[in-house]
Amino acid sequence: MGSHGINIKRVIITNVVLDADVADSMQEKTIFQFKNTLERKKFAFDQRLLNDKEEEEKTKQTKEEERKDENEKAKLQQLEKTKEIESIKANTQRVRQEWKAKTEAFINTINAETDLKYNEIVAEARLIETKIVEKAQAEAAEIIANANAYKATTVANAEKEVAPMIAQAV
Repeated sequence: MGSHGINIKRVIITNVVLDADVADSMQEKTIFQFKNTLERKKFAFDQRLLNDKEEEEKTKQTKEEERKDENEKAKLQQLEKTKEIESIKANTQRVRQEWKAKTEAFINTINAETDLKYNEIVAEARLIETKIVEKAQAEAAEIIANANAYKATTVANAEKEVAPMIAQAV
């Protein structure tokens, strides 16, 4: 009809009556195709469910492994930090012990120097005391000697003065 200037774009056929055998055959073919398509879609759906479940399990397993890895990393970091803290504590204790030893040595040095200086002062004080006592004893001996000499002179002078009186009285 295209040669006659008629273009048919669409044709709708209605009220077609088919023979019962042909209609049944076509209906069975359509039902079979529908069942076949339904089975394929159901199989694809079941496969999709199975794949999704497998994917979910893989994802769970991957996430569980990642969580375990992160936990291991956290434990390792915690162990490293604990090791650092213990090292710092040990160093602090070592420094404290060193300072304590240095302080005790310094105190012992000061005590020894103090004892030495004390002993020097005591020895010097005893020497001064001895000199003072010796000087005092020498001065006392001189005073006693002078007193004895004065006594002897005074007694001799008194006897000299009294001797003429005694001679007259006798």
